[in-house]
Amino acid sequence: MNVVSNDDLFIPDIAVLKVSGGGRTAMGIGHAVLLGEIVSPGTRRRGVIDRPWEYAAAKVPFFLLGGGKHLRDAGAVRVLHRPRRTAR
Repeated sequence: MNVVSNDDLFIPDIAVLKVSGGGRTAMGIGHAVLLGEIVSPGTRRRGVIDRPWEYAAAKVPFFLLGGGKHLRDAGAVRVLHRPRRTAR
């Protein structure tokens, strides 16, 4: 599922949305609960540096990063940000 944020189009490897895409090819980033990138040596900068900042700025609650040896552990998966609890 492609995700749109303002004028930016993102194509995450993994997308968990609040609602069904219903056959659409793109959804607004506000529907995203989790977006993930599976990185390889050729996509490392985008997946490890750029996407976490871009998705956090768009207030996506969870970002999942997966990859191989270049993330230290083969098959490593990491959640890089989570929503913060606010005092009531």
